[in-house]
Amino acid sequence: MDRYRLLIGNRNHSSWSLRGWLAMRLSGLPFEAEVVPLFRDDTAARMAAFSDAPARVPVLRRNGPAGDLVVWDSLAILEHAAERSPDAGLWPADPDRRAEARSVVAEMHSGFTALRTHMPMAIRERIDGRRDRPGVADDVARVFALWRRCLARSGGPFLFGEWSVADIFFAPVVARFRSYLVIVPGDLTAYSEAVLAHPHVREWEAEAVREPWTVEIE
Repeated sequence: MDRYRLLIGNRNHSSWSLRGWLAMRLSGLPFEAEVVPLFRDDTAARMAAFSDAPARVPVLRRNGPAGDLVVWDSLAILEHAAERSPDAGLWPADPDRRAEARSVVAEMHSGFTALRTHMPMAIRERIDGRRDRPGVADDVARVFALWRRCLARSGGPFLFGEWSVADIFFAPVVARFRSYLVIVPGDLTAYSEAVLAHPHVREWEAEAVREPWTVEIE
């Protein structure tokens, strides 16, 4: 039987790890998560001991009859999970909706630099006063516009109706808005709350609260 191991960073801070972990949870593929604390003297060495992938998280390893495999980058991990579990619903079933979902995910994967820079994920913290930093307001407005577009077409509760990769990629953003006290407009509140209430997100956050590591946010 294949054995999957997923290397992740601190749950409190590693947004990309959250995306990879949520994708694996939705896929239903059995896996073990291993946490490597970030920004420590031994971080790089522990990553190198896990695999020969670039020194970043998440990284997925598979060992077993199907052969050994190393997959890095959260987008590649979710695509592998979707291919191995085609009935799990990672992507919308309808081809047109699936194309739109891929567009939304690709934009999140490659964009929103100001939001990432000035509002790093910090699940346990509540920090005010960052909405006026350069580019943040534009990024926040674009997120809201994307949510409105998708929800108007799907009717909710999630971006494409059912929980999917699109929501997984925005789950860290929803967490950021809560951490940095960003006011979510009333018409989007139900979506934001639905993401935070999803059992997999709640499971991740419960572990984040129990973590002993802290990272200073500048």
